[in-house]
Amino acid sequence: MRIFTFSIITFLAFFTAINVNAQTIVNDGFESWTDINHPLMWCGSKTNFNPATNIVQYSTSVHGGTYAVQLINTLTSGQRFTTQGVSVTAGTTYTISFWVRGHGGIATRIWDGAYEGSVTYSNINSSTWTQMSKQVSAVNSVSNAEFIFYVNNSNVDLGHIQLDDVTINGPNGASPLISITSPSYNEVIYTPDVNINFVVSNFVVGASDGHIKPTVDGVVGVIASDLNPISITGLAAGQHTIILELVDNTNASLNPIAVDTVKITTNLTPPVAKSIYEIQYTTAVPAISPYVDVLITTSGIVTGKCGTGFFMQDSAKAWNGIFVLTNTSAYPTLNVGDSITVSGLVNEYYDFTEIKSLSSLTINSSEHAGPTSSTVNSTTVKQEQYESVLVNITNAKCINANAGYGMWTVKDGINAGDTCKIHDLLFAASPLLNTVYSITGPVYYDFSEFKIEPRSAADVTTGLNEIYTLEANIYPNPAINFITISAKENISLVQIFDIQGRIVIEYNFNGTSEIKLNVCDLPKGLYNIVALSTKGNSFSTKLIK
Repeated sequence: MRIFTFSIITFLAFFTAINVNAQTIVNDGFESWTDINHPLMWCGSKTNFNPATNIVQYSTSVHGGTYAVQLINTLTSGQRFTTQGVSVTAGTTYTISFWVRGHGGIATRIWDGAYEGSVTYSNINSSTWTQMSKQVSAVNSVSNAEFIFYVNNSNVDLGHIQLDDVTINGPNGASPLISITSPSYNEVIYTPDVNINFVVSNFVVGASDGHIKPTVDGVVGVIASDLNPISITGLAAGQHTIILELVDNTNASLNPIAVDTVKITTNLTPPVAKSIYEIQYTTAVPAISPYVDVLITTSGIVTGKCGTGFFMQDSAKAWNGIFVLTNTSAYPTLNVGDSITVSGLVNEYYDFTEIKSLSSLTINSSEHAGPTSSTVNSTTVKQEQYESVLVNITNAKCINANAGYGMWTVKDGINAGDTCKIHDLLFAASPLLNTVYSITGPVYYDFSEFKIEPRSAADVTTGLNEIYTLEANIYPNPAINFITISAKENISLVQIFDIQGRIVIEYNFNGTSEIKLNVCDLPKGLYNIVALSTKGNSFSTKLIK
C-alpha cells in the first residue's frame, strides 16, 4: 500500500478496523513489519506458514509502496497466511481484494471459530501483478476472526507467490478505490515524460460518480473523466510525488477518501555506451560489475526469453552475455534472434549481473542466427565468465530427474563427482533418468547456483553414444533368470530402472569386480542398468528381460 496524504487515512491503512459498521475491515500493503518475516497486521493464530523460511519481506518491483510479502510453499497441500483477529458478523459476506503475481496456487477463506467455506485455488503463473477479488461469508459473530490466504505448489521460477495491497470490505459494501499500477513506487524514470496507469474499483469515472484529480508535487493537474493513462510531461531531474484521487462531480473528496500515491525519480543523465563484455568482465571478488548502478546502453542478439526478462549476447565468447530484467509482455514483438539496443541500469541481484529499469528498447533487425554456444562441462559452466552466456554441455547423463524447483541434475563424466543443474526458466524439459543428453542454453545464476536454461526441445537432445567411463560387460542380454556384470574396477552399487525411471532393483557391494544378479522376478520388458565403481566411475546400458 502506498503512503496516503492524510494522517487519518494512513492510520486506517496500517491498522485493522474492528468496527463491523465500517466499510473497510482491512486495508494493508505490507509496509509495516515487526521484523523481515512478520508483517505487522498478519501471522494470526491460524497461520501455519513457517515465518522464518516461508514468509519473506519482498521489495523487488512490488505493486505499491516499498514492500510486498512473498509466500513460499512448494507442497501440494496448502498452508495458511492469516490476518490478526478482527470482528465479523454472522451472515455477512466479505470481499477480499488483493494483488498477486508469481507461480503457484492461491485461495481465500475465513475462520470465525470454524473454517467456513471451501478452498478453491486459483492458479497463478505470471510476472505481472493481477488484481483478484474473492468473497467469503461469516457464519458466527466473533471478535477474533481471521481472514485466510492459502498457498500451494509455489515455484521459484517466478518467485513463488507475491501478495500486495490487500483490502477486505465489510458489511456496508465496497468502498471506491484507485490504485496506481505503473510506474512502481520509487521507480527511476529516464525520461521527463511518463504515463500514469491505474485501476479503479467500485466507482464509475465520468458523469455517473465523478472524476480523477491528479496532483504532481502539490500542483493539481487537469481533472480526468476517463480511464486512459494520465500523461505527465516535462518532469525535471529529481524525485516527484504523484497523487491520484477519486473526486465527486463537484471535484470534492469522497468520504472515505480514495487516493493513491507513487513516488518516482527522474534521471535525465544520458546513458553510457558500453559493450556487454565491458559490463560483465571483472576480476573483483565477489564478481561485481564495474558499472553497477550506472545507466548504460548496449546492443546484442536476444538468445532466450521468459516472462520476467530475456538473455542477450553480442559475441560467441565468455563475458559476452547478460540478462535483462523486464516484463516482456510490454514488448510483444520481441523474439529470440532479434538484434536490439537497450538502455537501463546495471544491477547486481545477489551476485547476478543484470540490466533493469529499462528506459528504452529498440529492435534493430530480426531473425538472426545468433552466437554459437560455448562448450562447457559440469565444472567450467560454474565460472563467472559464462554467466548469461549461451553454452552447450555434451555427454551429460541425467542422474536426478527431479532435483526440485523445476531443476534436474546431469553429470558429464569429465570430473568425478561434479554435476550441473538444468532449470526450467525458459523451457520445461521431461528428462529420463540415466539418459545421456546434449544440452544448450544460457547460464542463469540464482540461489548461489549456476544453471543451464534450455529454450526449447531442440536444446535438449539425446546423446548418440552412452558414456562408459567404467569398462564393464553384462551377459546374458537378453536375460532370463540371472545376469553377470564383469568390470575392470571393483563395483560398489548396481541399480536397475524401469522405463519410467523407477528403481526396481538395487544392490550395494563392499567391492568386487564380478557379480551375479537374480532378475527372475522382473517382468519382461526394457530396463536401464547402472553400475558404479568404488572409484566413482559408472557404466550404463540397456537390459532386455
